[in-house]
Amino acid sequence: MILLPFGCYCSPLKVHPKNWESINASTKKGWYVFYRFYDPTCKDDPRFKNGKLVILKGFNHLKDLAARQSEARSIIAIEINKLKENAYNPIIGRKIDQHLDSFLIEPSTPFVDALNQAEKRIKAAPSNLTISLLPMINI
Repeated sequence: MILLPFGCYCSPLKVHPKNWESINASTKKGWYVFYRFYDPTCKDDPRFKNGKLVILKGFNHLKDLAARQSEARSIIAIEINKLKENAYNPIIGRKIDQHLDSFLIEPSTPFVDALNQAEKRIKAAPSNLTISLLPMINI
């Protein structure tokens, strides 16, 4: 699963047909990129109980195998960037309204990274900061 802003996540992006990266892949078939998108705010909606299947098309006009493979990689990279950096939500069809800056530390941040970020934000006298939790955590 790919973790996204605001507690959302998605499955890895895949291309149909499965052998799209091989030299034997057919350009006669229709190709598409697909993944499942999950939004925790929609988990009670029966339509999105199993997430939303997202299908991306638009490169079947390319008849050259190398060009079509390159375009598939490009579509995957663009979609991942849109999901991660722009907080795009395919269920609502737009960027999530809440600003990414509304959290001091993003909720999907791994625990140790969140501790490191929190330690940098603490304002206190140096005598009060003598104990650090991070050396006690064994990773």
